[in-house]
Amino acid sequence: MGDIRLDAGIELAERIERLDRAGALFPLPGVAPGDRDRRARGFALLLRNVRFELLRQREYAALDRLLERMAARARVIGDHDLAELARLLLRHNRWLTGRFEHTDDLLAGAASSGTWAALDDVFSSFYANTLGWFSESMRRLRRVEQASAAQRRAAEFFVGLDLRLACAAWKFWNRGELSDYAGMHTDSGFLDDVCGRRYPGAGQSRAQLLLAAGTFYLHHRNYALADRYLTGSFEASSGTGSRLYPRIASALALCRHHQGDAPASAAYFTAASAGLPEHFGPTGWQLRLVAYQRMLGDTEGALGHARRIRAETEAKHEVVHNIWARIYELDLLNELHTSSVAAWRLLDEAASRQMSRACAFIVERQRLAPA
Repeated sequence: MGDIRLDAGIELAERIERLDRAGALFPLPGVAPGDRDRRARGFALLLRNVRFELLRQREYAALDRLLERMAARARVIGDHDLAELARLLLRHNRWLTGRFEHTDDLLAGAASSGTWAALDDVFSSFYANTLGWFSESMRRLRRVEQASAAQRRAAEFFVGLDLRLACAAWKFWNRGELSDYAGMHTDSGFLDDVCGRRYPGAGQSRAQLLLAAGTFYLHHRNYALADRYLTGSFEASSGTGSRLYPRIASALALCRHHQGDAPASAAYFTAASAGLPEHFGPTGWQLRLVAYQRMLGDTEGALGHARRIRAETEAKHEVVHNIWARIYELDLLNELHTSSVAAWRLLDEAASRQMSRACAFIVERQRLAPA
């Protein structure tokens, strides 16, 4: 596999050097969102598949170099669409690793090419979610849903997910904090179609939506629905070998604990913890491991993990997950009481980000604190 990835990367680099006309990407080939066939040829498919493979291998620096090379060549030949695509893919790569100077860098301005408007919006909705700009994330997602068929097709090609499923998933992630239930009836009906396999979405796209919905209902203490969607997420993924499995298992650990199934919850926690060395993307799922340890009374383990998450989210500028890590840390230190200055500051910070669930958690812990 490594040789295939390396050879494809070399071939793509050579093709970038030989680009001599605008429109080298078009027309985009017709492929399924989850297609990862590394044998495919043609510039657009090579770029798509090499990028996915480098991301899978977490070869972020190599991907940066390749995209910077593409951007430079696109500017030389005057291919505006290609240059803009390189900029958007570079920005996404730097969000994944936290290698950006200011949070405004992720959302300042809009795509200068109408071709990539939906791609810009769907990526920006991800960034806005982790930065705590939930209303902006919802606005972007709804704009993606209204984009032209051509713009959606172009975005889907490079996101690698079914956009209808991806947008629904991130709306559920936003609703995990933001009390915005506009369109919830429509999204829930679509969710049931997906869970019941009445919508033919790609496996990973379906797994991500069901994970987001299951986690949403877990947060709202509807454990029966949470279990249904989380189990569906596992079934839609590639099983225990899936890169999503630790995230799914972390949610199932909490869900089964609340349902009184201690052996199953412990097994899921162990499976999720085993995925920590290989974790990727946003760090929020690890907070579920802290919540599990906290419920079982493992204060030392939960505190150590919360502090590791706090440090990592600070480095990656994951504002929302950092706030939750600090909330858990104060709670584990019994510092969320009403006389705690740090607790009130965290409450203000969470409120400024419209984090209604986080605010409710702090207030509830203050209510339960000894007088």
